[in-house]
Amino acid sequence: MQNIVYSEYLPVFLDNVTMVTYGLRVQVEGHVDVYDSNVDATVSNAFSTAAFRFGHTTIPNNQVSLSESYQHLTTVDIAKTFHNPNMTYHHCDGVARWLVNDTGIASDGLFVDGVRNLLFRDAQNISTDLPARNIQRGRDHGLPAYNQWRRYCYFTVISQEQFAMKGTPMGNFSTETSDKFRQIYEHADDIDLFSGAMKEIPLPGAQVGPVFACLLGNEFRRLKIGDRFYFENPSPQSGPETGFTPEQLTSLRAIRLSKIICLTMNAPTIQKYVFHPTSETNSRVTCESLPEIDFSKWRTSA
Repeated sequence: MQNIVYSEYLPVFLDNVTMVTYGLRVQVEGHVDVYDSNVDATVSNAFSTAAFRFGHTTIPNNQVSLSESYQHLTTVDIAKTFHNPNMTYHHCDGVARWLVNDTGIASDGLFVDGVRNLLFRDAQNISTDLPARNIQRGRDHGLPAYNQWRRYCYFTVISQEQFAMKGTPMGNFSTETSDKFRQIYEHADDIDLFSGAMKEIPLPGAQVGPVFACLLGNEFRRLKIGDRFYFENPSPQSGPETGFTPEQLTSLRAIRLSKIICLTMNAPTIQKYVFHPTSETNSRVTCESLPEIDFSKWRTSA
């Protein structure tokens, strides 16, 4: 799981500079002794309540099922799937094939009707609103405002003078976004973390802007170096042997999420890197051709 998260998942929405700055890359070979007992690996309030919810803007309006040959089988409005597991129960493999086949939606701070106007409708057909929930949750949790997180990440805060200059961009917002915030909020320090960071212009090669990149990079760094069981760590000099051998690490690093899907779902062919669409360099291959864990590396002498 750690290998997949750090080598495949994070590089999809974080830029290379952020990956390097926070030391999130997986080694090509050998151990990397990164454990620091002074680092608290607890998940932060800002991460769970705001930053890691950036993916809500990438939710599509539909759920789709594809056949083993990746042909369309059925499409269901996402609003009809809330509290209704039928799509997953009857089309679990088909939905998985759709997820790896379809091109993802950009993280642009826009939300589809399915989660903004049709979420969890009650008997009176009254809906809740996912981004509004996220903003209110941040307030309920006492999250500092967006400007405070700019200061935390060593970015220049948005001054009230900038905030008052209509028709000009401020911070990492476009002019259009800046003016919308001026209409909604009374002061630069009133901008909520979720709404502010969600509307930042993404960093080059990233799905998020600088504040969310900072919070996400920081969190995954602490999850890595604050965990003495992080998979690339060697065994400690004293105490129980907890690390993998170099040979075991080589076997683990070869495994991709595509192989896990092959082993657990009915997908005869799949592209090697499932967080990326198929292409000339990422074409579908048979599941049998993908590397497997070499369990002989764990064999001990009798």
